[in-house]
Amino acid sequence: YTAIDRDEFIRVMADGRGTWALGGTVPGTFSQDEIKQIVKYDPAQSRALLAEAGFPNGMNLEVPFPTDRGQIYLTRIELIQAQVVKAGFNITIKPMVWADYTNLRRQGVHNLQYANREVLGDVDS
Repeated sequence: YTAIDRDEFIRVMADGRGTWALGGTVPGTFSQDEIKQIVKYDPAQSRALLAEAGFPNGMNLEVPFPTDRGQIYLTRIELIQAQVVKAGFNITIKPMVWADYTNLRRQGVHNLQYANREVLGDVDS
């Protein structure tokens, strides 16, 4: 189950032009209907799995975010933030300059980091 609404991502980020993909597979391996059965958008089930993992009150995550990479990246992380809260993930976006962001990545000091690059194939990657 996933807390990411891929259809909303396609509407917001690609003007409605796009399809779902399944990470780890070659595009075309599965039909859209098959992918939607494998990767089900269900924030309530995601919340239940989070509780089962020991976080019944949800999980707070701080996401460092490079401020000098453009509005599209900020829009994406804000969309993720708005979606995953339904599943119990409370994200605080921590703005910083690119140099500080990459230093954190190199040091492995983070809860969650947003890869500010085009994601080919799978929005969950």
